[in-house]
Amino acid sequence: MSRQDHRNYDAALQKLRTEAMQQSKEPKFKWQDSFAIVGAFLTIASFISEDTPIVIGTFILSALLICLSIYTHKEWKGWRYAISLSVVVLFFALSFRAYTKSVERELSLLHGRLFPSDETTPANSCSGDDFKGDGVLILMGFLTSYVDQFPHTVLSVDKQPRLVVNRDTDKSVWISLDINGADGKIIASLDRDGFTVREHSYFKFIRKDRSSLAIVDEFKQEVLNVRYVNPKAIWINAVLRYPGSNPAVLHGSDGGGICTAHSGISEVEITTKPEHHWASCTFAVRSFHSMFGERSCVKFIIAEECLFYCVPNQKSNRPAADLSDCWPIRPVVS
Repeated sequence: MSRQDHRNYDAALQKLRTEAMQQSKEPKFKWQDSFAIVGAFLTIASFISEDTPIVIGTFILSALLICLSIYTHKEWKGWRYAISLSVVVLFFALSFRAYTKSVERELSLLHGRLFPSDETTPANSCSGDDFKGDGVLILMGFLTSYVDQFPHTVLSVDKQPRLVVNRDTDKSVWISLDINGADGKIIASLDRDGFTVREHSYFKFIRKDRSSLAIVDEFKQEVLNVRYVNPKAIWINAVLRYPGSNPAVLHGSDGGGICTAHSGISEVEITTKPEHHWASCTFAVRSFHSMFGERSCVKFIIAEECLFYCVPNQKSNRPAADLSDCWPIRPVVS
């Protein structure tokens, strides 16, 4: 080797020594690493909170701070991106877990709100352009009620409003309904604030999702099953028991029955007391428009544990036990 080569070699070696000394003098902990420490503390703190939006927001902020800290370590080269991606995946999983735990906790509470799902409205007797407005369908088995004026009593039992539909200014719909047990004590109540179920008053309390609520009483009878199908349809199964009245049973629509709308007081009046056989109401009967006109007075009679709808004879006083001109809907009242 020539002298020049030796000088070049010595210069390169000296440069490497200088760089090594500089690196050894640099602090191993950079100020940007404090981001990762803050993110770690935020992650720990988020596990204490039960407020899901705060928890998920904290996870997002923690992931951002940790990834920013990792990115400043240029000496890690391509590993920076792999580590950052791992951090993002980890915090996404933590956020998803926090959300699912929040939903599970919400569905286990005996009080809360029901939110409309986005399902298709089940088949019902209220079909056609007359019922595609801004109203709400209440599906109750033997009839479907179309409500577009609020508040409105859909069903009365022995002249007492029992099922009332309301709508707030934000277009959210809620129903007012009380469910009592065989002993007369309240089991559940639905109102503006959502629903409340009395503790130790049931055999099963079932919430499959945020749109439904089902209750089985201590005699293993389903006393309530309500589902907010979508913003314009509510499906109801219910056993209605009230002081001084016999129980009346509603079954969610199976596509049959009749359609009611635009009655003056209530869509349906059910009379269960032994001394009164007739329950009357005035409404538009969609299924019978061609036979009885746009608005007909239709009476319901309870006989032999079966509900019948009858066209009243205005010229005669038909006895309550006379079921001529009556058609059975199906056994829905007991």
